[in-house]
Amino acid sequence: MGTTDWFSSYGLYLILGIVAVAGLGFFYIRTPAGKYQWDKIMLRAPIIGRILLLSELSRACRTMALLFKVGLPLPDVLSLAIQGTSNKAMAEVLTGVQHELIRGEGLSKPMSRRPLFLPLMVQMVGVGEETGNLDNTLTTVAESYEMEADDSHNDHNNGIGHSILYLLFGGGPPLNKISHLSEHNLQIATPLAGSYCPGVYLGKDPRVSP
Repeated sequence: MGTTDWFSSYGLYLILGIVAVAGLGFFYIRTPAGKYQWDKIMLRAPIIGRILLLSELSRACRTMALLFKVGLPLPDVLSLAIQGTSNKAMAEVLTGVQHELIRGEGLSKPMSRRPLFLPLMVQMVGVGEETGNLDNTLTTVAESYEMEADDSHNDHNNGIGHSILYLLFGGGPPLNKISHLSEHNLQIATPLAGSYCPGVYLGKDPRVSP
């Protein structure tokens, strides 16, 4: 039986099976256990996982720095940081750090046991604990992670934009081909590439005089 014949006979069942699996997955991630697993997977996903993790850590650092600066005790600071994240995996590791902090293990040592806390954060928190300058060190970490997340996000978007251009123009520098595109193709190319790669010029080659 050829591929075409197979799809003619069983294609509907295949589509129904895919829809059923997608539906079950959708409802599963709406459960507490499913939401936790989904959040955990997203933090470890290629490219986007790093960006999400940096964003979660920078938000936690900002929250902790602000609350510690106004004089709240660290267990209460962590409670509010836990409430401030919607990521269940991040909430779990913060809760674990809070429990060990209450047992007298400090902040940086429990963090060092959990891979979601990146080395820079663990080291800077340790420095902050030793110097009594925890709010400033947390702010420094937040700023560093925010910059890295923004850079990674821009690089990712530029990569998508250039991939779109490659598909549209067949590879290579697109400027020598743009002038030959029809108006219809330009109308398609401009929003697609521009949304991911704002620096790309889609129009007449600026190096060509009128």
